[in-house]
Amino acid sequence: MAALLVLGAGLQTSNASQTGGFVFCDTDQSGQFDSNDTPIPGVLVVVTNVSGTFSNANFTDTPDGGFVLDLPPGPDSYVEYLHPLTLPSDATVVQPPGGVYTFTLDGVVQSNFLGNFLVSSSSCASNVPPPPPPPATNICCLKATGVICGKGRPLYAFTGSALPGCGSTNGDTGEWNLIATCQRLRFEGQVFEITDCGEVQSNGCDYSFIEFQGAGNLTGLGNCHTNYGVVYFSAHAEDHGHSKKAPDQLYFRVYGSDGTTLLLIGGDTNNPMDVIPVPLSKGDLDIGHSCCQTTGPEGGENEGGHNHQGQGNCDQGHGNPHGNNGDDQGKGDDNHGGKNGNCNNLQGGQAHANKGHGKGH
Repeated sequence: MAALLVLGAGLQTSNASQTGGFVFCDTDQSGQFDSNDTPIPGVLVVVTNVSGTFSNANFTDTPDGGFVLDLPPGPDSYVEYLHPLTLPSDATVVQPPGGVYTFTLDGVVQSNFLGNFLVSSSSCASNVPPPPPPPATNICCLKATGVICGKGRPLYAFTGSALPGCGSTNGDTGEWNLIATCQRLRFEGQVFEITDCGEVQSNGCDYSFIEFQGAGNLTGLGNCHTNYGVVYFSAHAEDHGHSKKAPDQLYFRVYGSDGTTLLLIGGDTNNPMDVIPVPLSKGDLDIGHSCCQTTGPEGGENEGGHNHQGQGNCDQGHGNPHGNNGDDQGKGDDNHGGKNGNCNNLQGGQAHANKGHGKGH
C-alpha cells in the first residue's frame, strides 16, 4: 500500500464531523489491503445520510488517493461509496464487501469515520503473479503502553496495538491512544497498515522493530477545544526487551491533510519526518513474531487490558512491571506508572493490564 503522505483537500480546524480515507487499486489481485496496492486519484467518493437530506462528494485528486469529506454536526447515519462512472469500466470494489460503508455518528464522542476502499481492475493489475503470503509465524504484532518524560515531567502517555490481518480480507488492524499532556492534546487513531517489521542485530544491540500507519482524530484536553478532525500518523517502535543498554523506543508523528506536523514524538523537531525514536521512561513495547495463531498473538488466548489515565511523575514515580499467572498457563502484565506528579496541572498517564488466560507462551 502506498505510504500515507499528503492529502490535497484543505482540512480546517472545526467542530464539524468528517469522513476520510484512501482509495487503492488491488495491484496483486490479493483481495485484501497490502503493500503492493497503488492509490487511485480522480475517483469521486460520495456520502449521503440515510434519510436523504444531506449529501457531499469529493475527488481523490492527489497522488495518494486520499479524500476528506465534511459532514454536518450532530447525530446521523450515513452511506459512503465510490461513484461508478469515475472508476475503470471493469472495476469492482472488493473492500469493503459490497462496496459500501454504512456508519452512524453521534456528533460528540464519535464525530469522524475512517474507511479505505480497495478496487479490482485490469487497468492496474500486475502481470506478475502475486507473491505467496508470508508464513503465519513471521508476521509481527505490537502491544504497547508507556510514558515518555522530559525534564522530570510526563510529556506523553500512550497505549495501543498493531495487529496483522493474518489472511483476513479486512487487512491489518489496531488502535492507538495518546495523551500529550503539555500540549493539551488527545490522539485516538486506528491502524490501517503494518508497513515493515523485523529484527536488527548491530554492534551487540539486538532488538525488534515494527512500523505502521493509519488515521485518527486529534482533539484538545480539558477546556482546550482544539479539534483537527481527521488526521494521519506514522509510527516506528523498537522493542529492546530487557536490555540494559537501551530501553524501548518510539517515534510517532501526527500530521494534517496538508502534511503539516501536528504532534511529534521524535528526536529531531527541526526535521519531523526524520525517524529518530525516543526512549520510553516507563512502559513496554512488546513486539511479537508469531501473531497469526488461531489462539491469538504469541499463541495465547489474550484477555484485553484496561487503560486508565492517572497522574505521572517522572522523578518520584516508580515502575513495577510484573507478570501474574492466569488460568491455564496464561500470562498477565501489570505496568504501574508513577503518581502524584503534574505537568501544568494536567494529568499524565497510567496503564494497567488485566491477567491473560489460555495457552500462553
